[in-house]
Amino acid sequence: MNTPFDLARILETAAVAVRRHHGQLRKYAALPYSLHPLRVAALVAGTDGPPGADRSACVLAALLHDTVEDTGWSVGEIREADGEGVASLVAELTQDKSLPKEERRRLMIAHCATMSPGAKWIKLADRLDNMREMDSMPRDFIERYCREAGEMLKGLSGACPPLEAEIRALIVRHAPSR
Repeated sequence: MNTPFDLARILETAAVAVRRHHGQLRKYAALPYSLHPLRVAALVAGTDGPPGADRSACVLAALLHDTVEDTGWSVGEIREADGEGVASLVAELTQDKSLPKEERRRLMIAHCATMSPGAKWIKLADRLDNMREMDSMPRDFIERYCREAGEMLKGLSGACPPLEAEIRALIVRHAPSR
């Protein structure tokens, strides 16, 4: 069941996410990286998630989903600040940066099928937000990213149909010309 929002806690966590990502820029745009977790959290907050997902915990985890990978903040520190539910979701969404990039991608796609419902919801929002910015990216990146998204959708199916539908539409829009 989706739970009501704790707005004060969400705003505090949003401020933490912005501070943690301070100075980071998006890969193919000169925009502050902190906009990404804010948009991912807004997608989660604005859609109906899967049954059993704690909406508030998912919004908090969406705000923090890249902090372990990109800022050096640990899952333990997130647990102390935001509790086990949020920390568990962030842990599910965190890739092991010590592995080669191709191995991380392969594991991420495989992991989609075994994620908790809340992590699937956040992963869909994360992928969708990234895909909404694809027009400025190199063609080979777009093609790989769309292929990965199609594979990920197999494991994420049913978590949030509106987000899945927009991802599918973007895959079709960016499909190579035949």
